[in-house]
Amino acid sequence: MLITLAYRWVPPAFPTAVSRLLFLPAVVAGLWTLREAVASVWPWGGFAWGRVALSQSDSAISDLFPWLGVSGVSFVMVFLCAVALAAIQEGWRRRGPWREPVAVGPRAPLS
Repeated sequence: MLITLAYRWVPPAFPTAVSRLLFLPAVVAGLWTLREAVASVWPWGGFAWGRVALSQSDSAISDLFPWLGVSGVSFVMVFLCAVALAAIQEGWRRRGPWREPVAVGPRAPLS
């Protein structure tokens, strides 16, 4: 729910493209990592099975584990995915895939 609220409140509060491409993904990644941390200790504690970083043991970013830990790698993965999504949304916002008129039906020859 907090991530949904971040997507709703952060862009109007910080309306620049840089904030949409970097600040919003950082907020989303932080909230995701917070959710993972809370889920690992509440309500019963134990092993957090739903962490994003647990799927990255043989990936290109697995060298980050000694430096960042499991929570840090989760943050990086969610941040990179959120940046990719924000870049796609920014491209649609600027160019828009649906702005070109689409002709429906047969066209008359121009000769």
